[in-house]
Amino acid sequence: MAIAGATLLGAAPAEGQEANPSSEIQGVSNRISQLETDIIPNFEADLSRLSEGGSSPERIKEIQQFLNFRLGSNLTVDGALGGRTSEAIRNYRTEIEGLLNNARNELQTARTRRDELEFLAAQSDAPSSNAAFAKAGPLAAALGGVALSTLARGRGVQASKKRALDVEARANAMISPRPIKKPGESTNALARRASNVNEFWRQGGAGDNVPFKQTPSGEWRPRAKPLEPSQLFKPKGTMYTSTDVGIAAGGLSEAALVQPLVVKAEERVEEARANVESYAQDKNAAGYLQAKQELADAEDYYAAVQTIQRLGYGIALGAAVSPIKMKNASPRPDIARAEADVALVRGAVKQRRDEATN
Repeated sequence: MAIAGATLLGAAPAEGQEANPSSEIQGVSNRISQLETDIIPNFEADLSRLSEGGSSPERIKEIQQFLNFRLGSNLTVDGALGGRTSEAIRNYRTEIEGLLNNARNELQTARTRRDELEFLAAQSDAPSSNAAFAKAGPLAAALGGVALSTLARGRGVQASKKRALDVEARANAMISPRPIKKPGESTNALARRASNVNEFWRQGGAGDNVPFKQTPSGEWRPRAKPLEPSQLFKPKGTMYTSTDVGIAAGGLSEAALVQPLVVKAEERVEEARANVESYAQDKNAAGYLQAKQELADAEDYYAAVQTIQRLGYGIALGAAVSPIKMKNASPRPDIARAEADVALVRGAVKQRRDEATN
């Protein structure tokens, strides 16, 4: 994961070998794009992943799973913020912060070096903007932003599947397909079955609207209007999670913050173009070359700020669209078996009361 700034600028050409400024400029531009759209956002995302979401057991579990996957930390995934977990978080945060600083320094060096190379190329020929970057940069940034949001959503969906399976397992453990053959002989067994069925309903969101109630004398009786089985384990809220909303808001905020820069960049490009036309009419070679350089710089800057803005729009778009196709998982316990268990317990309760009456 180390980032070596020395490798960015490439080796000097061998003695007698002619340098290729265009090739070097393209290499630096590619590295800048990689840093801006991949390396730095990934490092920042890793830092956010360690700090966002609070310290709930479920959040700590996600962090423990992430550290085990990324570092092989062999942490126990128990949701407890113990010593080993805290140490692993601190160590990884320190490492990522160092790498992030290196990446930002490398990005600054790359931008400076790119400007130098473009200026040198302009001395031998009339300069022009990086047309490839101007065309592909904003589009690539937008697609990259969509991909980043989709990736984040995919991770959230995987986590929701695990949570749903855990809920299913706990709920299904509360019900039993075993018939109650002689309820009169096993008061404790009947009470346990009724209590477990009630717990299944509560886990499904029924609250106190469970199938059975216990009288002050300890008898279990059917409740008149328990929550309908079809209403159990219903998904809560909308398809969008707070993470989706936060990612979308962050992307839109980035785009909005860059908008004034985009407007100024457009004005700068128009001014530079006017200067080029003026020097061309005057046949002023030195002024024309300088104006062309200024125009190239202006167009590159415009492409850069537009790329940053498109990245923000792409992130917001991905966060808005990906939940439509990538839905969070919902638990699906065996409700039919639970209904059958309710019927068995009701029958046993009725038989027990009939026996007591006779």
